[in-house]
Amino acid sequence: MKIRGWAYRLRKQKKNSFILIRDSRNGIIQAIFPTEIANRLTIESSIEVEGVVREDPRAPEGGYEIAGTKLKIFNIAQSDFPIGEYQSTEMLLGNRHLALRSRRMIAMARIRSLVLKFARQWFSENCLTEITPPILVKGAVEGGSTLFKVDYFDEVAFLSQSAQLYLEAMIFCLGPVWCITPSFRAEKSRTIRHLTEFTHLEAELPWASLEDILKAQERLIFSVVQNVINEGQQELSLLGRNIECLKAIEIPFDRLSYERAI
Repeated sequence: MKIRGWAYRLRKQKKNSFILIRDSRNGIIQAIFPTEIANRLTIESSIEVEGVVREDPRAPEGGYEIAGTKLKIFNIAQSDFPIGEYQSTEMLLGNRHLALRSRRMIAMARIRSLVLKFARQWFSENCLTEITPPILVKGAVEGGSTLFKVDYFDEVAFLSQSAQLYLEAMIFCLGPVWCITPSFRAEKSRTIRHLTEFTHLEAELPWASLEDILKAQERLIFSVVQNVINEGQQELSLLGRNIECLKAIEIPFDRLSYERAI
């Protein structure tokens, strides 16, 4: 077996060294080399490992490891890798490009990718057309107080708050439409519900009642959740998410009126 990846963790002993390799396709797997071969390695060094896969219940990440026969080093990372097992939020934010390589951040990125994948799949299966609206716009959707102004040559433009107006225009030629775009709100992030930038999934349906819209929303969410459970079990488990709780989701969802919610 041959894999390429990065030295996620290292444990060097007198005779043998144990390398946890992070491979973009296969996750994490342990490789064992004589220490004299692996002695130069540092955390996040990029390497190619060749060897024989063998079963060992003591090995992390699934009980298999690679008995290395050949080690090719592409680059030796600096030895002062700043992120350890326990770090402050400030440290992680200050080294964001490195913090993204953690198991937790990788798992969250993959779950996010699955959510978008299965949302797109649901819209396609239900005959909604995806469009790509502009991000630089001339008008506001939800009021003018939270708009980001942009110098647009000799005029003023704004970063989009929502694709709503473009979607509404497109239903007259394409029927049901949807999009995934970044949206921007010029408001201070007082809580997790106040974001200056976020990924915005929106859809518009012609000839639809409120009940039709509610049914579309719950079917979309139900489909995405069930598919993510099936394909992302490893990532959900790593994140400590209760999969049984997600499996219990059923449609139709409970309905709560606006008056009752208030």
